[in-house]
Amino acid sequence: MPTVYWIQETAQDRFWESQPISMRSAHPAWHYVCLDCNDSFETSEELVKHRYLCHKLKSPFLTINGRQAPSEYVVRTSEEASAISVHGSSSVKLRVGNGSYEPLTYQELARRAKTATDESWHIQLEPSDDNRHSYVRHRLRFSIPHSDTLDNLDQDFIDILANDDVSPTSIGEFERTLPERAAAREYGGALGDYAQAIYMKDHQDRILASNGVEEQTTKMRRALDVLQHFERPVARTVTSAIQFNLNDFSGSTMVEVSELNTGIVYLWELANEPLARRSRPHYADTQRHAICPIDIHTATLLSACHYLASGDPMPPELSENLLDIALAGSKSSDDDHIKATVLYAESARRTDYRRARDFARRLSGHFLFKRWARHLIGANHHE
Repeated sequence: MPTVYWIQETAQDRFWESQPISMRSAHPAWHYVCLDCNDSFETSEELVKHRYLCHKLKSPFLTINGRQAPSEYVVRTSEEASAISVHGSSSVKLRVGNGSYEPLTYQELARRAKTATDESWHIQLEPSDDNRHSYVRHRLRFSIPHSDTLDNLDQDFIDILANDDVSPTSIGEFERTLPERAAAREYGGALGDYAQAIYMKDHQDRILASNGVEEQTTKMRRALDVLQHFERPVARTVTSAIQFNLNDFSGSTMVEVSELNTGIVYLWELANEPLARRSRPHYADTQRHAICPIDIHTATLLSACHYLASGDPMPPELSENLLDIALAGSKSSDDDHIKATVLYAESARRTDYRRARDFARRLSGHFLFKRWARHLIGANHHE
C-alpha cells in the first residue's frame, strides 16, 4: 500500500480555476464581514451601522477584501493589497518601517497599497467624532511574491511531492528549491509544512511522542495561515485538504468536481442539514493529473464520502479501514476519529441500525455533529 495518496484534478477543474473569481460558483459573492461576530453585509455602510447598534462600537476600522481586518495582518496577494479600505475615520496617518507618521487621504493610502510588496505599515485611524482618544492602530506586513516565482514553486511541489513516495528526502529536496526572498519562501515553506504533516500522520509509529498529533496540527495550521490567501490551483487544493483534515467544513475552499469537494460538502450537509438529501458527486471522464499528496487516513475518508454520497455500496475492505480509524484512539487524530465515526455510522445505518446508533451516540454532544447524531439516534430505522 502506498504511503501517500494524491488528489487529482480534472480538465473541468482547470477550466474553472482559469476563470475570474466571480465566475467560480464555489466562491461566495463579495461582502463585508464583522470581525466581532462574523456576520456579513452587502455594503460597508451596513457593517458600520451593525457595529454601532449591535456592538456599541463607533471606532474607525479597516477592511481587506471586505472583511474587517484584525490589528495585525499579513497582506500576501496583490488582490488583497488592492482591496484595502478605511471606514469611519476622519484622518489616516501612515508610518512605513521605522519612518515617521505622515497624513494621507483614503485615496493615497489605497494607491500606495497597490504598489507595496515587501513593507511594514503602521496605520493610525482617528474617529470621525470628537473622541480623539479612541484612535485605532493597524499593523500591515506586505509579503507579496512574484507570480512567476509561485508558478515555479507550484510546479516543483507537483513534480517532487505530488506522488506516493513523500519522504524526508523528497521534502528536503523540495525545500532546497525555495527562493531566498521572504514572501516566496513563506509560500513554499507552507507547502513544505503540509508535506511534513501528512508524512508524520502516515508514520505515527516512527515519530517520537513529542512530535505527535499536536505538531502535525500546528504545521497544518501554519500552512493554512499562508496558503488560504492565494487563489491558485495548488494553494487552493492544499488549503482544502488541510481544512478537511481539521474538520473546517463551513469555511472550506471548494475545489470543483474533485474528491475533496465531495467530502467537504457531504460532511457539511450531515452536520448542518441532517434531513437533507445528500449531494451526488459527478466526475467528468477527462484526463486527470496529480496535484496534491494526502495521507492514507484522508484518502480512506474521502473514498468513504464518495461512496456514501453516490449511494453506491461501500466495499467491505473500505468499511473495515473506516472502522479502524474510528477505533484507533491515539493512532489517529481526534479530527479523523470524528469523521470516521460519522461515516461508519452512516454506512451501517441501513444494514445494522443498532450499531449505527451506538456510534452516533459517541458524538451526541459534539459541537459540529450533534444535530446529525441526535437525528440518527431518534430516527425511524425504516427510513
